[in-house]
Amino acid sequence: MLDFVKKSLLAGIGLTSLTEERIKKHVNMWVEKGEVTEEDGKKLVREMIDRVKKNKEELEEKVSKEVSKVLKKMNLATRKEIDELKEKVEQLSEQLSEKVEQ
Repeated sequence: MLDFVKKSLLAGIGLTSLTEERIKKHVNMWVEKGEVTEEDGKKLVREMIDRVKKNKEELEEKVSKEVSKVLKKMNLATRKEIDELKEKVEQLSEQLSEKVEQ
């Protein structure tokens, strides 16, 4: 029965858009109707919240990788490269200032 409830929750609402509050609301509704026990409901809430967090992290990682690929294809400078160039410009400016003062 618990597997059916899990599948219903995932299919009916869409896992990636679930918030903790919405998960608790739906599970509490099933507990009140007697479709799941209170203990199973608490377990289900924990499992769903953990799954949502995991999916969110995986999605963020995938998006980050894809953005990096696109930026690399566009041949744009990375933050690190820009910072390195700023540092080099500062060094060269200091050297030039020293030469001019002499």
